[in-house]
Amino acid sequence: MKRGLNKHGQFYLVAAMILVVLLIGIIAITNYSKKSSGVGLDEIEQELEIESEQFVNYVTYNELSQEEKFRDFHEFVNDYVDYRGSDKNFYFIFGTKENLTLAGSQNQEATVSIDSVPVIDVSGEFSESIDPAGNNVVIIIGPTTYEFGLKEGENFYYIVSKNINGGEYVISK
Repeated sequence: MKRGLNKHGQFYLVAAMILVVLLIGIIAITNYSKKSSGVGLDEIEQELEIESEQFVNYVTYNELSQEEKFRDFHEFVNDYVDYRGSDKNFYFIFGTKENLTLAGSQNQEATVSIDSVPVIDVSGEFSESIDPAGNNVVIIIGPTTYEFGLKEGENFYYIVSKNINGGEYVISK
């Protein structure tokens, strides 16, 4: 009689182990599927944090003229937009408190205003000079407002948006 009891115990032990393995598998798959947002803006945000810091350091420490700084800025913007594709809207702001440039690319028509003055309303690449009135610059893209505080020296800010299934995903700094 003891032999039969041992087999029942083994059966329950094996069944419990199978259930534990299935539960762990389901939890692992659920966690993995939640990690991936599918939008891809997180990677761009991390990349732009590094790239913008490197760019500002480059133009600051190489003592470039204003013309050279803006030439390099436009080259950076064009290269980055080409690299990341045309399915996103890119807005880059660069310069000092006295003279900024807004450059980038829109994949659809949208009105972009600076301090409530419309400056862009077409799709494609753009570049506009900005003479800010105070210590902030306000960028209005469609219904959304972004305000950036200007500091002494070089400023570098960005707004990147992507429309997915009617929802707009945005990163900015």
